[in-house]
Amino acid sequence: MGQAQLDLQSRAALREMRAVESGQRRLPGKVAVVQPTADDTSVSACRMVGAMVRVKEGTTREQLEAEGLQVQAMRGNIALVSMPMDEVETIAAQSRVIQQMQLPRAMKPMNDIARAVIGVDAIHAGTGLPQAYTGKGVVTGIV
Repeated sequence: MGQAQLDLQSRAALREMRAVESGQRRLPGKVAVVQPTADDTSVSACRMVGAMVRVKEGTTREQLEAEGLQVQAMRGNIALVSMPMDEVETIAAQSRVIQQMQLPRAMKPMNDIARAVIGVDAIHAGTGLPQAYTGKGVVTGIV
C-alpha cells in the first residue's frame, strides 16, 4: 500500500511539525500539535497530532482505536482522530481501514483579497443591485 493514504500536503505539514518540534523552525501559524494530557496513560511523552481520516464503509471506532488512533469524533466514514506524531506515517501506510488521512495545515489570513473574492466591493458599489449597500445603520443582535 505504501503511504498513499497520506496526501502530499499532509506529508509537508508533518515535516513542518517535526521541524518545529525539533526547534529547527518557528511555528508560522497554528498547527494542531498537542501535548498528551496528564491522565492519558496510553501515550508516551511524544507529541500528538490531529487528523481527519476517511475510512472504509462499516469501519468502527474500535477498529480505529485498535490501530493506535484516539478517536475524537466519527460520523459515517469520516473520523477526527489524534495519534503520536512519530507514528503518523506507519499508521497511514499500514492501516487496513483508513482510505485517506489529512493532517492540519497552517492557515494564513488573506484579508488583502477577501473583500474582492466574496464580492463585498461589488455590493458596496451597488454593482447589479438597485442601490449600494454598506451596512450603515444596520443593527445586529445575537440571541
